[in-house]
Amino acid sequence: MENKNNSEVRINNIKRVINILFHQGPMTKQELAFKLDISLPTVTVIMKELSSRGLITNGEVLKSTGGRKPVRITPVFDAKYSIGIEVSMNEMRIVLVDLGPKKVAVERYPLGVQNTREYWEHVNTILMDFINRNLAEKEKLLGVGIALQVPIKEKKVVLSKNMPSNLSIDLNMAEACFELPVVFYSSGKMAAISQIWALNECDNFIFLSIGSYMAGAIIHNGQIVGFSDRNGEFGNMLISNDNKNKKFEDYCTSRAICEKSGLSVKEFFKLLEQDNEECIKIWDEYLDMLSVCLHNIHCVFDWNIVIGGEMSEYIDRYWSEIKSRLDDLTDYNDESTSYVKISDLGVFGPAVGAALTQNDRFLNFDYE
Repeated sequence: MENKNNSEVRINNIKRVINILFHQGPMTKQELAFKLDISLPTVTVIMKELSSRGLITNGEVLKSTGGRKPVRITPVFDAKYSIGIEVSMNEMRIVLVDLGPKKVAVERYPLGVQNTREYWEHVNTILMDFINRNLAEKEKLLGVGIALQVPIKEKKVVLSKNMPSNLSIDLNMAEACFELPVVFYSSGKMAAISQIWALNECDNFIFLSIGSYMAGAIIHNGQIVGFSDRNGEFGNMLISNDNKNKKFEDYCTSRAICEKSGLSVKEFFKLLEQDNEECIKIWDEYLDMLSVCLHNIHCVFDWNIVIGGEMSEYIDRYWSEIKSRLDDLTDYNDESTSYVKISDLGVFGPAVGAALTQNDRFLNFDYE
């Protein structure tokens, strides 16, 4: 257990060093030690490891105040690249990131997921064209991760009973359609990974990814709890135990909105903004159920909750209505609704996370 904890501390320290160098630019070892509150010898060891991998280089030499002249450590984030893809019921999103991870290129396609060879061959064609247009030095590509808006356990899709059959993806068949090696992941876990990187902190929080289905992850000390397990499936929590067995994902997903309205998500919100009565009714029910879900999760964990996924941008627009509902649900006078935050990663969060898993393998931050 002690070795595992030491390994986790080392991984987190390396990740924090890489993150701060990317976000704040070159700095000396002394500055890194001070900003991250870690020892100078620890920083020195990390610098040697990152330098041996070609990830950092010595930059500007500063004036000395006595002793050796300090040198600014400069990150080399274009040393390697990774690609992440997310496919949902509505579209496909693809992103190229460097080791920062900075998004170098992003694209979206109106290509809803299908469990057919033709579909995945089409995705492969898009991928190869994307690489040819955006990555001149193809030898720098670490790998391709693909996020699916379905639960995945032991490299198999695990659907709940009421999910559409076209989401029952044969991963072996899909993988065989690609010219490059690809790895499949659940969108909820991938969005959580990108959020961990974005926060650059070892916090405890719950990540709730809302798209075609509702999932998420439990993050403890900056690490996903049970990465390969089917935990964090918050959408499967029951609302009632009657014969209908209604769950939160029956109300709080883009799929639920599309099924109830007969519209695409974009069409739905366009009509909602025009005060369409049917859309208002559906959205009010959505907000009611989402508020109950958030309240219940918070009652169990008492941690911050970060909402991401393709529905996050719409939820953000109506945050004041959710806040009002959460205020009504709480029994504590001193409790604030500030425990809920909207991820600023938007719809590309899961795709970025799928790319980051490839970076993490290279940097030995392997989640699996």
